[in-house]
Amino acid sequence: MQISQRVTVFFALMACFSVVSVLETSPAWARDWVVPDQAPTIQSAMDSCVTGDVVVIQPGLYEDCTHLSNGALHIAVLPSGVSVRGASGDPADVVLDANYLGRCFEIRNNTADFSIEDITMRRGRAFTPLGKGGAVFAMFSNPVFRNC
Repeated sequence: MQISQRVTVFFALMACFSVVSVLETSPAWARDWVVPDQAPTIQSAMDSCVTGDVVVIQPGLYEDCTHLSNGALHIAVLPSGVSVRGASGDPADVVLDANYLGRCFEIRNNTADFSIEDITMRRGRAFTPLGKGGAVFAMFSNPVFRNC
């Protein structure tokens, strides 16, 4: 293969990798993960998500405050750019109850746009040294709450 052919092949491959990279992170590929239909727990749905995905929680009471992260219990830890919403649009229908064991959500270093919508969060407990915010712990993140 001549040098000019090698250069052409190299740039063609680089262009393909660039397109694949853009497509993998594109919100057009985002999907909804429905709890409990597609994932048995909120955390298992989070574990399946990528940036742009939405965890949709069916009406019910969710008390699975067993996910250990950074020394504290949570119902779920949100990955970057993953939103959460209640399926019915009424926060009274989707209740996350941490039973004073820990927080409902932990959010750290979430740099992408995301929101938490149409959910009631109750009986969260904050532990020291970061003992503020019983429902949600958010560090270096800008969550948008709607109808909660």
